[in-house]
Amino acid sequence: MRDVLFILITTEEQFSLGTFFILTLGFAILMEKSSSSPTVRLLDVRGYEGRSNDVVFCGSEAQQHVVFFPGDVQDYVENMERHPDNKKWKQWNLESTARILEKRFPNSFVWAVRPSRYHLNTFACYQNFVDANMFGVPDHRNHDYGALYHLKALLESAVRQILDLPEEEEDATFDFQVILVGFSKGCVVLNQIIYELSMVSAGVDPRLNAFASRISTMYWLDGGHSGESNTWITDEKFLYHLAKHVPSIRVHVTPYQIKDTTRPWIGKEQKKFAENLRSLGANIKVKVHFQDRDPSLAFHFKLLESF
Repeated sequence: MRDVLFILITTEEQFSLGTFFILTLGFAILMEKSSSSPTVRLLDVRGYEGRSNDVVFCGSEAQQHVVFFPGDVQDYVENMERHPDNKKWKQWNLESTARILEKRFPNSFVWAVRPSRYHLNTFACYQNFVDANMFGVPDHRNHDYGALYHLKALLESAVRQILDLPEEEEDATFDFQVILVGFSKGCVVLNQIIYELSMVSAGVDPRLNAFASRISTMYWLDGGHSGESNTWITDEKFLYHLAKHVPSIRVHVTPYQIKDTTRPWIGKEQKKFAENLRSLGANIKVKVHFQDRDPSLAFHFKLLESF
């Protein structure tokens, strides 16, 4: 593990409740001089109830956490290079994408969560976050599957590894705000979280509520999977909880998904997702990229640089 310098500056103020507030909390990674932070592979990071994922980390001087869920094809570069088709897209490997996100979100810790498996070394399967078939097509009927619990535990474990913090550290993430970014198939994790926010509204677990309250923004980037429905969640009963609990919702899409003539429901669902959230008073913004271009996988991936 790379040497890590942990800087914690605190100031105690007198309040009526005698609360001790952390006013400044910073991190710095000791690194060689370079234009961006090095990436670190954290293997088999422990999460919720025996679940685990690899996590790619980069970042320094953090003020927030950015958690990224990649799409199909995206993997470690050496795995992509060995695949006859996926090697064409190796520039979008997990580490390169983490560095792109570091530039997009300065002063952040970036965590790219590797899917638990890849069917045929291609199809991302997030079965630690959502029930799914062998191709990773989600089944969202289980609304207490544990995606939020796993995300919370995974992030805490990853921070402990990077900073060599003891297991008894009560909150290793230090109350930083959390930004969630799903790309393509990775959006199935964000969709599952929509359903599980109903537990937050019900107050099932105060610790889960505290974690969920720190989710400041959720980004859907060209969400899509090979199923025939539920690419975007449209049920207002569940979107209500998203509008209530997440301050900012951002949607960035390309013709590759929303104008796919073989999957016309994607564009229809995306439109309804946005319309329903607006009607619920959500802070949502939608942008269509590369509208003047024909749908292509190249511009689908390029969205990672332009959103």
